Amino acid sequence: MFQKMHRSIPLGYGESASSYVSRLARRYGALSAFDFCRDMGTSFRDVYDGTDTVLDSLARGAGVDLGELRLHSIRRNARNSFVIQGVELPLAALERTNIRACPLCIQEDAGIGRDAWAPVAYGRGWWQISSLKTCESHRCALVDIGHESRPERAHDFTLVLRPILGRLPEIVSDASKREASHLERYLQARLNTRDSSNALLDTLPFHVVAKTSEAIGAVEVFGRDVSFRNLSSEDWWQAGCAGFAILAAGSSGLDAWLASQRDNYPRRHTLTQKAQAYFGSFIKWLQTAPSSFDPIRDIVAEHCFSMMPLEPGSIVCGRVLSKRRVYSVYTASKAIGRFAKPLRKMLLEAGVVDDRPDLRDHELLFRADESTEAFLAKAANYLSLKATQDYLGITRTHVVSFLAHGLIQPFQRPTPDISSFSFERGQIEELRLAILSKAKFYERSKPQSSWTDVMQASRRANCSLAEVMQLILDGRLLNVRRLSRESGLLAVEVDPVEVKNLVRRAALPGLTKSCMERRLGISNNAGTKFFATGVLPTVDARHPVKRQLIKVVPYDALESFEREYILLAALARQLRISPRTLKLGIQRTGIIPKYTFEENGSDVYVRADIEKLRGIEIDFRRDRPSERVDKYGDRAILF
Repeated sequence: MFQKMHRSIPLGYGESASSYVSRLARRYGALSAFDFCRDMGTSFRDVYDGTDTVLDSLARGAGVDLGELRLHSIRRNARNSFVIQGVELPLAALERTNIRACPLCIQEDAGIGRDAWAPVAYGRGWWQISSLKTCESHRCALVDIGHESRPERAHDFTLVLRPILGRLPEIVSDASKREASHLERYLQARLNTRDSSNALLDTLPFHVVAKTSEAIGAVEVFGRDVSFRNLSSEDWWQAGCAGFAILAAGSSGLDAWLASQRDNYPRRHTLTQKAQAYFGSFIKWLQTAPSSFDPIRDIVAEHCFSMMPLEPGSIVCGRVLSKRRVYSVYTASKAIGRFAKPLRKMLLEAGVVDDRPDLRDHELLFRADESTEAFLAKAANYLSLKATQDYLGITRTHVVSFLAHGLIQPFQRPTPDISSFSFERGQIEELRLAILSKAKFYERSKPQSSWTDVMQASRRANCSLAEVMQLILDGRLLNVRRLSRESGLLAVEVDPVEVKNLVRRAALPGLTKSCMERRLGISNNAGTKFFATGVLPTVDARHPVKRQLIKVVPYDALESFEREYILLAALARQLRISPRTLKLGIQRTGIIPKYTFEENGSDVYVRADIEKLRGIEIDFRRDRPSERVDKYGDRAILF
């Protein structure tokens, strides 16, 4: 224990116990602090470890304030860590063998001293905190003044300082002049117990804030694969500046930085990417950091689990992912055993992912919620268009027909490109079994003309295969059979006559062109002109058998036409006169046709005009001589 000292010296502001004892040793002429403590009956190790009983006896023996001495001394506690100014620090956060100092502080202290036996240049306790690299008072970077592997010499500040005092002006001029960084100001505020009001940082231990900021900044400034061992003190200071700006933004700021590291990953073509690849040296360092860094590990692990397509059981920073949260198109395709390209098209059409052609399959992500899990469960059993054709034994045209009649449904939203359609295997199998269950079994015998397969029946009835299948499902076909050993849809046989009767549509609402021509007794050319010029009104209608859209003359329109008009050919047949002769005679009466042969293919007269000629004598004599005379010769008749 230290005894009462009559030649004591004042304790410097912020001075550590080891520095104070080192100066006392010089004051009493001892060769070193180690020898001085031995002469005083105590151990120098107990001084630089800050043992309570030794510090108490030192304060009493030297007559200095015990509170100030304890506050700025590095004191080892029961957990084998250290405490300074009420802040607990691990050994890794301290510089115990590298001795650092502010050269301007030393110069200022040396200028005050007048007594060579009472040196006043002293070491501040906070100089041993590795993340504090700048003297805020003098705006000067701390410099290394020595390195000692032996603790009893490393903590003897006066002994280490003595060789460099002669070079102090040179050291002062070479020292970097700079403002303290935001990280250093925050750490100093924590040492001085000033509230910084940062929701994340204030909950973290002092050294966790410091080391995490430096690790983040090192990767941000020097690249993800930087070697921490090769960084200088100046490099670490720059890293701390950059990293603290990120960490001070809270969990969201750290999340944003992690996301930027993933987005800027240079080897984007790699299919299976892990946190080690994305975050490089930072994640390597974090994985080996002590348990006090668990809050940072939690943030990083949560980010990876929420933003990366990791499978259940993945481990990040010692945390295990129990349930998948994110898929990429690539990992989803692996999970359900399907190719990535068609699956991506299905996910896009279902609205699960956005159309991002700039992203590869392993970069396009989507959430693994209940709806997407259900979708992927269906996608695992999907059939492509081609596979559906092969499964049912039908052609692409028939699949389109099945879609149009609602027999099958795509399980993603429809698009104009039918080649991208896919169908659920269960639905297709259910349709196949439902149709086959309606058919009775029979054994092959002699061919029967009254039976044919469904494909041939659809052709004979001029309908689609889907319509025949719908008739079978609805139970409207009474005669349905198949061979017992056949299980394909096209093996089902039906009665084609029964099919034709059931699919026949309603009768036409009028006469077709050919029927109209036969009824009016006109030629094909005349009928074409009647339709083209609108002599007879027409409507569009579906043929009851052939199904195509055709033009027909409504029955009421044709009857109205026949009541109002009469064709020259029909009138000539009634009178048994040549149409040409009859036309000549009618022209001499001054009656002209309503529709002419030149425009409409036949001369058509108003029936009322012809009725006016009844009982009138009409002259059919020609103006030119002719050896041939017709039935009436050159005579006239009563009309």
